[in-house]
Amino acid sequence: MPTIKERLVVSEFRSPIHEALLGLLVASSHMRSSIDNLMGEFSISTEQYNILRILRGVYPNAHTCGEVSKRMIDRSPDITRRIDSMEAAGLVSRNKSDEDKRIVMVTITEKGRDLLNKIDPRVEELESAIGKRFSAEECEHFSHLCSRFLTED
Repeated sequence: MPTIKERLVVSEFRSPIHEALLGLLVASSHMRSSIDNLMGEFSISTEQYNILRILRGVYPNAHTCGEVSKRMIDRSPDITRRIDSMEAAGLVSRNKSDEDKRIVMVTITEKGRDLLNKIDPRVEELESAIGKRFSAEECEHFSHLCSRFLTED
C-alpha cells in the first residue's frame, strides 16, 4: 500500500496539514472512483444513487426537490434535471403536494427500490473492504474528524 508521498511522488509536504489535506483529497478521489465505477455497472450515476438512497430513507413518504438537494452528498443546483431523467427511467415519480399544489413531491418507485436492492450487496462489499482496512473505532474516529470539517468557524 503506497503512502501519500509515494502516490503523489513528492519528497516532502509543506506541513502536516498540507499532507493531511492532500491525503484526504487522494482518498476521496479513490473512493469516488470506486463508487462511480460500481454505479456505472447499474447504469446510474453516483448522484442518482444518492437520490434513490435519500428517497428510500423516507419511503413511503416523499420529499420535495429542495429537500432532496439539501440531503445530497454533492449538492447540485441541477437536481430537477436529474430527477427528470430518473422519472423518465421509472425510478422515481413526482406528484403535486396535497396541501400546496405548487409544491412537487418526489417518491421512489418500486423499480427504484428494486434497483437499490440489487446495488445494496455490492455497496456492502465495498463497505466490507473498508472494514478490512480499518477497525470500527477507526471508522467512528474518522467520521468524527470529517464532521469537524462541516462545523462553522
